[in-house]
Amino acid sequence: MGLVSRFFLYNLLYWTYLFSYFLLLFVKFFCPTSASWISSYAADLLAIPLILYCAEKVVLWLYGSKKQIRTIHQLAGTCYVIIMFELALPLISDKYTADGFDILCYVIGFFLHVGTRKLLVSVE
Repeated sequence: MGLVSRFFLYNLLYWTYLFSYFLLLFVKFFCPTSASWISSYAADLLAIPLILYCAEKVVLWLYGSKKQIRTIHQLAGTCYVIIMFELALPLISDKYTADGFDILCYVIGFFLHVGTRKLLVSVE
């Protein structure tokens, strides 16, 4: 597979993730009676790949194509999201709830992003 087609597939995949994420949020807020567990956990599954993709694009924009985000930094970002949304915020506010399945979805999303990145983009 050529470099241009891999780059196109990588970006197309993340635009599909973004569309799916907003579609899930729409279903979650405007159709609350329909399979809420699917929309809740699928949104968490897609959140980490989207956050890491946006972080990659910001680094690319700021530093150019020579700078890449290493996998250890992506793992640190994932841990930060888990700590904030599953540990700290539930202690501060009643709007947030700690859920082990959310943590599992964040971790699966991390591996989904890293696997996609290794397959479609030549990094590290």
